[in-house]
Amino acid sequence: MTEAQRSLIQRVLDFAPGDVLEAAEILETLERVILNEQTNFDEAAVLSRLSEEFTAWVKTSDPLKGTALKTWLAEFGLAEPANAESKGQAERVTQGPVEVDVEVLNSFLTEAREHLESIEARILSLESDPDPKLVNEIFRAVHTIKGVSGFLNLHQIKKLSHELEFLLDELRSHQREVDRSLVDLLLLGSDTLGQLVEHVARAAATIKIEKGTTVLDLQSISLDDVLAAIDLLRSRPSGQGSLPPPKTEAVQTTEIEDKFRQEFLEALEVVERCVLSMEKAGAPGGDLNEAFRSIHTLKGNAGFLGYQALEGLCMEMESFLDTLRQGTRSIDAGAAEILLGYLDRLRGLIQAKPAASSSPGPLSAPGPRAEMEGSAKSSAKKKDIRVDTDKLDQLFDLIGELITAEAMVIDSPDLRGLELENFPRAAAYLSKITRELQGVGMSIRMIPLEGLFGKMNRLVRDLGRKFAKEVQLEISGAETEMDRNIIEEISDPLVHIIRNALDHGIEDDETRRAKGKVPGGRIRLDARYEGNEIWITVGDDGEGLNRERILEVAKSRGLEVGASPSDEEVWRLIFEPGFSTAKEVSEISGRGVGMDVVKRNIEKLRGHIDIQTAPDQGTNFIMKIPLTLAIIDGVTLRSGEGLFSIPIADVVEFQNYQPGSETKTDPEHSVLLLRDEILPVLALSKVFSSRTGNGRPGEKPVSIIVKSQGRKLALVVDEVVGYKQIVLKSLPESMAGLEGISGCTILGNGEVSLIVDINALFTRFFV
Repeated sequence: MTEAQRSLIQRVLDFAPGDVLEAAEILETLERVILNEQTNFDEAAVLSRLSEEFTAWVKTSDPLKGTALKTWLAEFGLAEPANAESKGQAERVTQGPVEVDVEVLNSFLTEAREHLESIEARILSLESDPDPKLVNEIFRAVHTIKGVSGFLNLHQIKKLSHELEFLLDELRSHQREVDRSLVDLLLLGSDTLGQLVEHVARAAATIKIEKGTTVLDLQSISLDDVLAAIDLLRSRPSGQGSLPPPKTEAVQTTEIEDKFRQEFLEALEVVERCVLSMEKAGAPGGDLNEAFRSIHTLKGNAGFLGYQALEGLCMEMESFLDTLRQGTRSIDAGAAEILLGYLDRLRGLIQAKPAASSSPGPLSAPGPRAEMEGSAKSSAKKKDIRVDTDKLDQLFDLIGELITAEAMVIDSPDLRGLELENFPRAAAYLSKITRELQGVGMSIRMIPLEGLFGKMNRLVRDLGRKFAKEVQLEISGAETEMDRNIIEEISDPLVHIIRNALDHGIEDDETRRAKGKVPGGRIRLDARYEGNEIWITVGDDGEGLNRERILEVAKSRGLEVGASPSDEEVWRLIFEPGFSTAKEVSEISGRGVGMDVVKRNIEKLRGHIDIQTAPDQGTNFIMKIPLTLAIIDGVTLRSGEGLFSIPIADVVEFQNYQPGSETKTDPEHSVLLLRDEILPVLALSKVFSSRTGNGRPGEKPVSIIVKSQGRKLALVVDEVVGYKQIVLKSLPESMAGLEGISGCTILGNGEVSLIVDINALFTRFFV
């Protein structure tokens, strides 16, 4: 380094912030030296970093930064240390209220979160592959966080990132090698940086303005432990064991605890899927690293919040996972049992709402990061954001209101008889935009079934061991997306069907061998799109439904069964409340409540179940569920004075109704012959006579052929008003018990149309 450069650096060290013009002159000269002087790579890097440090120093006029700057330069032999402390030790950095630019702050928070996610993945990759490229990528990310935090006067974030830079710089200059102790500390530092960033984010959430400057009310957080750990590591050679984690105190709120608990449980599901996948494959693969990352993050967040029991248990599980990573133990059923045992204990602790044992501190701790992406994914910038589901529901409700408002404009009675040349084109364009907006809104609420299907792996595994049946679960279509509200509702039906399949459907190994079947058995879980529905199939290769046994139980319970019921009619009997063909009641099933729950939950979603079964070949339960619950395509019709709507998925065809074309089977019922198919006939005016008036068809009635669960019905109405998109709304309390009606919608002219529940009509009049 030239004498001129050393002289310039000394001027910087001696400079006391206050004279802005002199500061600008020194900075300009420094940058010119960096650009024009011939320096080697390391010296140029030092000068570049010095320039950034000096810029932040001038902006903050913080005397502590001068001391920190001297300490930092001493690391490179360019200045004497600010005090007599040992290498790497620095003064305590505090944080208080700061004035910030709101737009810069928001940009910093977004980018810092992205950088921190990429940092964690790269640190974990670094342990198995100490690639200099990874070190440089981590260094650049930490360096960026440091630079912007310094500009915003976020002293503690800048201080910690600055100290982490030291460690990374030692790696870059080959003064230190990658070992477990270093990786542990880098992960620890990354987690602490994340907590500091979230602390700032919570304070920023209280800001009411979107532009300009404001004062950010921040408090200091103790970094003593993590900084001491960094000093300790730097004072010892590589490879001398792991360092203790810092004990950052936290204060919890109900919101923080709820979020922590929810995301903790989500992460446990990820780990469980990894464990089951490893057990099935008999090899770790990438699942082991993903499980380790998840547990490591959970451990850090539990410790940060003061949940010592959770932290300790995560630490135990992390140690066990590490034995698998080191290859000192193989992936087998015994190892899987131990890991699943840990997961069960963690679930028990978190669901018991653990109380933090540490005393409250100045920091409201964040919930753990739920995004656990591998290094391959983390190299790309994050393109998704987390949004409160209540806001998504509100957005979807507003889209529904927009569709209603559009219909009120386009179908307004005030427009009748007017010749408006440009209106049809404008109305068509408005309709196009609202349809596209509806599509985007639906896609936002759609999530893959992967999470729900993944839970069934553990269910099948545990129940299979309980009944000594080595049943294999085959999953397909897990990438199929469904409205998240519907996914929550179908979880219980799935569990009930799978339990029954494993307990009653699949035979024991001895019986299967006698039938020439492969021992163990198989359950298939599949999802696919069919029109505007999603079909979820649960199938097994067991003994199938026993028609004679079902009829025997039905008759013994006094259920009405025809002289020669069809197979479909017999299979529907298993959904009757309390119906069970099990000869013995087990702790899992046999009490006759499961399938009744399945039916009620699916019907609540306006869906239905089809059953396919064959003796000794197995049974398929096919749940056919609408894609969404909020907005549907429907046919609006009139019966008497009332307006009704039928989902288009329930409509087969339309027929002109000719009075007298049906055949009376008794005084109350009649049937219609349509293309060699006999269909029951039902006048809608008869169903809702109080609403429609006379209970008889109008002058030009229409017969609408509708279907439900494989059954068809000719529904007679007075008039078909038209085909519309309808926004579903709940019935008012005064009409909540109205049988055969599932909701209502508001038409464009402001009238209310009741939505007919076709399945309920079959149940009420024909079963």
